[in-house]
Amino acid sequence: MNSSIALHRRFYFEAAHFLPDYPGYCRNIHGHSYVLEIGVSGKIQTSGPERGMIIDLKRLKAVVQTSVIDVLDHALIIEKSEFSNGYSIPTDMKVLVLHETPTVENMLKWIITRLIEYLPEGIRLEFCKLHETRDSWVEWRAGSAVFSQ
Repeated sequence: MNSSIALHRRFYFEAAHFLPDYPGYCRNIHGHSYVLEIGVSGKIQTSGPERGMIIDLKRLKAVVQTSVIDVLDHALIIEKSEFSNGYSIPTDMKVLVLHETPTVENMLKWIITRLIEYLPEGIRLEFCKLHETRDSWVEWRAGSAVFSQ
């Protein structure tokens, strides 16, 4: 596999969350305009419709859109323990329940797990960055201690 070439793509979504144990403003429900950047590697195809490509950007976009963006966009992201602590949420509201506090770090871990699961065979997630604001983000690179493929 030629991992010296990585294909990158940006995605955008809006979501709300709150950090119930945080002593400041983030304890309240609030939203962000998130920017997700990913990089993938794989063998450059030598034949077929994706000849010369690692993966068709249109196909990559569809995978990320379906597995991650459609789940997160305009959702309220909460921790499972808060959900079971009596918060009443309308049944028609879009909610993602995480097993951890919905910090940008834990949201990125969730995204990485989803992408590794849904990316086509032969496509390796190399890089993932999640911007919570224009000045704040977390990033991960393949081989880090948090996740390995």
